[in-house]
Amino acid sequence: MERSALTPFNKYHGAGNDFIIIDDREETFEIDAERIARMCHRQYGIGSDGLILLQKSEVADGKMRMFNAKDGKESPMCGNGLRCLVGLIRDLGHDKELCTVETMNKTYNCIIRGNRVEVDMGVPKLIETEGTVQFGEETIPYMMLDTGVPHVVNFVETIDLDDFLKRARFLHRNEKIEPHGINVNFATVDDSGTIHMRTYERGVEAETFACGTGATAVCVSVWLRTKRSGPLNVIFGSGEKLEFEVSAEGKTLKGLTMRGPIQRVFAGSM
Repeated sequence: MERSALTPFNKYHGAGNDFIIIDDREETFEIDAERIARMCHRQYGIGSDGLILLQKSEVADGKMRMFNAKDGKESPMCGNGLRCLVGLIRDLGHDKELCTVETMNKTYNCIIRGNRVEVDMGVPKLIETEGTVQFGEETIPYMMLDTGVPHVVNFVETIDLDDFLKRARFLHRNEKIEPHGINVNFATVDDSGTIHMRTYERGVEAETFACGTGATAVCVSVWLRTKRSGPLNVIFGSGEKLEFEVSAEGKTLKGLTMRGPIQRVFAGSM
């Protein structure tokens, strides 16, 4: 049997959110959903929370195309994936502090500081601020935001939820919220102002170690509740951390900056 050509890849993670990243600036990678899902599979493939292609851009230093781990379908944005892609761009020879990346709907400005990457997330779109849905006899309040991808945020007393998956999957494909699936975040704020959160990601169909767009949604939700600007620390259920800076003028949100670590784990071919 003739063996097919090998595909070279890099594996990066940002705060535990891990990605297969392929240098596809020549656009030779065959985009096939089944193949992508197989590559992301943790038992039968490389294993990751998603696959990212680096392609050429006419408006930025690189273009990001992001594909879901579970079904191989393309997604418009991934915060930690974007930071990891910037790491690859740097490792391929980009020697400037500023790195711009084009995504499906927007171009992001990123700052490289060693193994930490900072992203200007802009001002997310508020979809619903006072939504509620019935979970048995319990009323669950939520906020819905678009931070490049849609997210639901539910504030809870503790993120150590015994029924985390049941609650997450209920909100994930709820007819009232988004029947086709949405990212779900449970969050709480401790006495020091630190945010603790867990995310169930659409496209992964499971909890992830961290989620940049999810943390952005939670930080905006905290600002809506408190109008507190300045630095915010986010700690995920995995123990991984991201840092945010919230900029506002009075009651107007001006933007958010996300920063955190990235690491190249290994390279190979499949």
